[in-house]
Parts: sequence; structure tokens; C-alpha cells
Amino acid sequence: MPRKASSAGLQTCDKREVSLKKACPDAQSFLAKCNPDFLSLRYMGVKTAMQAYQSNVLKLSELAKFYKQDLPLLTIEAMIIVLNDFVNVREEGKMSDRQIQETARLLYSDFYFYNLAELTLVFNRLKTGHYGSFFGRVDGVEILRAFREYRKERGDAVLKAETPDPMPLMDRAKGILKLLDTNPKE
Repeated sequence: MPRKASSAGLQTCDKREVSLKKACPDAQSFLAKCNPDFLSLRYMGVKTAMQAYQSNVLKLSELAKFYKQDLPLLTIEAMIIVLNDFVNVREEGKMSDRQIQETARLLYSDFYFYNLAELTLVFNRLKTGHYGSFFGRVDGVEILRAFREYRKERGDAVLKAETPDPMPLMDRAKGILKLLDTNPKE
């Protein structure tokens, strides 16, 4: 069952949209300003899934909501094009326009809830070989695999952050001994 949006959440969303539209009044200006090079520089310090997750920047789904439905796809396509050019493979090993579009569609379909810092982190990691090397070709399947691997890392990081650390064993043992000492013996 979908959660109801709180009025505070809606106000935050409205404020984000207003401030974003001041900087980038339309989708075209957003693409021009928030291109892959800009995003890569902007989120250069984001190195972990938790940092990216907690960055509180625009989600792909918000781009669709605030502008137009295909803006997230165009943003992802731009990232794939830069990756395609970055990887040192022969022309026949690069992705075609159709493959880029299809990969972007599949990424958005599965990862629409990622924010721009997360998107940028995964593409930067792809460029550095974090998820493995591209051997002679850039491949949509490998890009999708990297995003699935990141999703697992993200989930683990969030779960770890939300799970309280258990009391260390020695502290628990001391607590039990203290309880035993204070309880009358039968």
C-alpha cells in the first residue's frame, strides 16, 4: 500500500522544485547545466553508497515530476554517452544509439529512486573499473549489473546505519554478573 505524503514532505518537495526551477527553468536548461561533467565535479567527494544515499539531492523520479517524463532518460543517456566515449574501445565495441536508449530506459525503470549523486557515483565507478573492466566493448548488460551491485551495497549500508550496534559481549557479561550479584540467592 503506498504511503501517504505528509504535508511536511510535500512542502519540502515544493521548495526543491521552486529552487530548482529558479536555476533551471526548463528541461533543456537542466540538461545544459547539469551535464555529466558538471555532475561528476559536483559529486567528486561522494565515495560511498551511504554518502550518496544521504546527499539529499534530486532523485530521477523528481526530474520527471518537476520537468517532463523523459528528462531522467536523457540524463542517464548523457551519462552513458560519456562512459561510451571514456572507455578505450574501438568504434565497433561502443554502444549504438539504440543500445544507449534501451539501457537508459531499463536503468530508469529499475532505479528511478536513485538520486543524482548515486547515479554519478556508479558511473564514476564504472569509469575507474570498480565493477570490472570493459573488455573490447561497452555493454548495457554490464552497466545494469553494476547498478544491481550498487543497489546491494546501498541496501547493506542503509541497513547497517539503521541497525543499532549490539552491546559488546564483555559489557553484556558484566551486566549479567551485576544482576546476579544484586538478586538474592535462594
